[in-house]
Amino acid sequence: MIRVGTKLKVTEKQFDPKTNKPLTESLEAVLDGWKSKIHNSIVENERRGNLIDYNLVKQIIQKVTTNKTLNEDLTIRTLYHEYMKDFELADSTRKNYKMAIRLFEDFLRITKSTDIIERYTVKEFQKFVKYLKELKYADNTIKIYTKCIKKVVNKAYWEGRIENEVGRMMKFKAKSIVKTDYVIFSSEELIQLEGLTLRPGARQRMDIFLWLCYVGVRFSDYKRFVFEPELCEFSEEQLVISESVKTGKRIFIPNKGHCRGAWRILKKYKGHLPRYQSVDSFNRAIRKDFMRLKHPEYQKITSHCARKTFTTILLLEDGMPPLVVSKLLTHSDIRLTMRHYEKGGDEHLRNALKKTEKPKEEKPNHLKII
Repeated sequence: MIRVGTKLKVTEKQFDPKTNKPLTESLEAVLDGWKSKIHNSIVENERRGNLIDYNLVKQIIQKVTTNKTLNEDLTIRTLYHEYMKDFELADSTRKNYKMAIRLFEDFLRITKSTDIIERYTVKEFQKFVKYLKELKYADNTIKIYTKCIKKVVNKAYWEGRIENEVGRMMKFKAKSIVKTDYVIFSSEELIQLEGLTLRPGARQRMDIFLWLCYVGVRFSDYKRFVFEPELCEFSEEQLVISESVKTGKRIFIPNKGHCRGAWRILKKYKGHLPRYQSVDSFNRAIRKDFMRLKHPEYQKITSHCARKTFTTILLLEDGMPPLVVSKLLTHSDIRLTMRHYEKGGDEHLRNALKKTEKPKEEKPNHLKII
């Protein structure tokens, strides 16, 4: 038994002033009409193969009793295509939306849930989050995908296309994880890695990793330098990427100091670095390479370690002002550079303190002993 609270509203205009009788249908006739519509809707859902559960029947009853008809044509795929037409999004953002919709449709198909927007519930959204966690997606990735679906559904709600407010109740808060166990290399270790004899594939991956350590850009900006050279200005004096993939800011790397190592690697490949499409596959492969080198912390190594290494070497070993390092990293706030990117280890501290070991000059003693 499903109990749904309903109200039959009758105004004064619906009464005959002479007989004081309602001009509308009797209560029994209204209830009979509701029963017929509910029965037909349930039969139609059974014919389509939809799962007839408590939530579905309750939604059908609510729609019928409030004189609201379900729009059977509005699916998440339909709203997604309309959303993409109205907004100009970056390619990476479009890929996130496309992947989110595909995963959501896979979830609906596996769980045999309805694909009609008007019948979505918060419980289904929570099951979708659980489904993504079972697929071993990280919290930040789940947050991105659920946010994409929420935006698509909310747009349709605010436009009046749907009356289901489930989009406003979709909430997922990723756990704030600050990763501190990055592997940071010193400048001497980078020179040693350059001189290693490796297999061709491993040598190319190592050179990409070293190039990232020398310039400090993100892996997405390395891909822009490799796959979209028209957006980059490269010469013997400097490297300029007109627009960062993540922040949209201009990246400037001069051929000076620590950054000169990047030009050594580029000369080896005649200005064209090896191509690597996916950051995940690169991270898996570079970890295997360091495992073969018997590195004690190979499991912690990712492409982002190169950016951390770049920052730490400039700050601790070279003594560069933090503001300059922040500009090279295209950070909008210097506190971000100091809080998350300066991760010096014992070796970096030892090298930094060595610079203070200057021979003391003997000065003439002008003090008179009385």
